[in-house]
Amino acid sequence: LAKYTQFVLQQIQRSGGSEIFWHEMTSSHCIPTFLNFPRAKITAVAILASLVKIAYGKIRCLRSDISDDVSKTPVPRDVSAKLVSLELLLYYLKLAGHRYRHDAQLCFFVRRLVVPAIFANTAAGMEHIKVFKRLVQIVTYLWRYFRGALKVEIAVLFDHLILKTLRLTPLTTNTDPHFERQLFCLSETAKWFHESP
Repeated sequence: LAKYTQFVLQQIQRSGGSEIFWHEMTSSHCIPTFLNFPRAKITAVAILASLVKIAYGKIRCLRSDISDDVSKTPVPRDVSAKLVSLELLLYYLKLAGHRYRHDAQLCFFVRRLVVPAIFANTAAGMEHIKVFKRLVQIVTYLWRYFRGALKVEIAVLFDHLILKTLRLTPLTTNTDPHFERQLFCLSETAKWFHESP
């Protein structure tokens, strides 16, 4: 299972179209791993892999009309695709029922696919506040419902995403992006301890 998950992660991180991705996913190397899985579990893993693949997409910047320099303005389509993919990933995790959250194999896939996707999107989250908020919401949901299977990963995510943000020195301008991120981190972590059993 670990070898297959690593193979899936490598396929996700490769650039290329989704047709090649799905051909590799259903090749003879992968099928023996899935033969013992029920059809519902195969579908759940395939959907998760697809959502994570979309979440790995890069946010490109527009080129200037005057020169060939790349500006700081992101391509709106890329930002929208990133937000939709992270929102769908959060929705997917919310739809995971009690059986999914306590299935060791499915939790293993969440651990090996979703957590690296969050790390891969950290830079985009520091550039775009909406992406950052989605990432923190996903970590909050992992804390609430997947904590038993992701103890170490959640600790690392907390340190990497939330504590580092809280340690940033606030700027003195009215439009301080750090301050908004820090307030959001505080409000989300307050939910962690208020709602945890």
